[in-house]
Amino acid sequence: MIITIACAATGIAVASQSTDPTMEQTCAALYGQGSDVYKECMEFNGLVPPDAGGTPTAAAARAGNHPVIYWCSNKSTGSTPPARSCKTPSVCTWQADSKYHCVNSNGVEVAPSATMCASNPDYACYTGVSPTNTGSAQNLVATLGPAAPETALAAPTALVASPTPTPASISPSSQPTTTPTPSPSPTPTPTPAVPADDPVGQAITQARDAYGLRIWLETDLVPKWQAGPDQLQAAAARIATYASQPNVVGVQIAYDLGLRNPTNGDDIQRFVSETSAALRQVLPPGRQIAVNVDIPELGCGTNQTCVEDMRRRYPALTLAQVERAVLNGAVDAVNVTSGLWSADYAKWGINAAAAERNLWLRLKLRTWEVRVPGLYVGARQLALAHAGARSPLSKAAAEDAVRTRVDLPLQRGIHHVVLWTWRQTWNGDAWRLADQDVTRNQVWDALRVRKGLKRVGIVYNPREPERGLSDDLKAIADVATEIYLFLP
Repeated sequence: MIITIACAATGIAVASQSTDPTMEQTCAALYGQGSDVYKECMEFNGLVPPDAGGTPTAAAARAGNHPVIYWCSNKSTGSTPPARSCKTPSVCTWQADSKYHCVNSNGVEVAPSATMCASNPDYACYTGVSPTNTGSAQNLVATLGPAAPETALAAPTALVASPTPTPASISPSSQPTTTPTPSPSPTPTPTPAVPADDPVGQAITQARDAYGLRIWLETDLVPKWQAGPDQLQAAAARIATYASQPNVVGVQIAYDLGLRNPTNGDDIQRFVSETSAALRQVLPPGRQIAVNVDIPELGCGTNQTCVEDMRRRYPALTLAQVERAVLNGAVDAVNVTSGLWSADYAKWGINAAAAERNLWLRLKLRTWEVRVPGLYVGARQLALAHAGARSPLSKAAAEDAVRTRVDLPLQRGIHHVVLWTWRQTWNGDAWRLADQDVTRNQVWDALRVRKGLKRVGIVYNPREPERGLSDDLKAIADVATEIYLFLP
């Protein structure tokens, strides 16, 4: 990795070649040290392979030599990777405005030291919290897995439609425009208290204090929006109580938007805009708003007949309708569902691996992050969960599935992958990523190897535990760095 030392006196960033042992070990564990794919993984993470002779990587050249910089508020310099002794780290990434933007561990944009702000024009500097939120620490660790094999990695046949939530169940999913509007910055007030016996509150506390997980709240505000402004505002105020807790990054306001009501393009756009506005009024500063969408036509690739069929069958989920709803500055993050349409693609001779490649490549070509600077784009994967007590996948099949469902979207520039689900009872079956009673399986082991990539999140409903809150969260933290907590 290119090590950047920020000199407080001069504001000069000095680069030298080095390697990040943690990331190097991750690439080696995934692909075998010295292999072509290992070198590719190292390059796209901005690392110099051990045998590279100190030559700057192509990835660094393409990035314009703007590596991620870690700031510590009790130190005067920045470095890559962060100093072990730092208790209050912030992460600075190069953004579309050609400046470093820094965020703290809560996802709130902050300024580096006053000395650096005064002397270095490469940093976006503010007084206190930034009035704009250009996204959390994106591009911290990118990954490039090998090209997915041409294997039929279809979603389980029983999962033919996206499950809808029940009181004890979480759903499996999350033109040039303006920058997402941040939450207002009111006068600081004490953090609202969550009832001590509340399962979501307990999960937030343990996920934060015991495991340092970044926390998203996942809910479905469509029914409240349909019920009218008063109901929506009441729901927003309740959500703000949970979102005020430390380490909560933001709120996902809907899943599979447009797949169920509302299915009219105008209504979908109104829902996103009006719900975002209601939340911005009450969320703490820096908290983000996300939405989960499906765009089935993207999996068709260049098969125009498939594209037209998908558009006809799912008119509210066309690319044009989705972009109209989510690229207007109302949301800070968009999670795009994958793994739901395998049976549809199969009719057109497109297997699941090919559909996955089509989806993320075509989405990348839409340049959402250029059109909405700071937008955080994620994948929401359904196809790695299995129904029943045990996963049927062999080690080789599990590795192929994880490379297709996790490595591939990250390779195409997706910031993170959210996996459905730790446990959900749907359609008479219990769906899981691990096996029953918190037992590891081949899929889980393949995910554990990728923990060092720091790009995986898992959906979790505290009201539907597998063994118990503490055991569940401990296992989730063995794989994920983010958790999406269902808030009914």
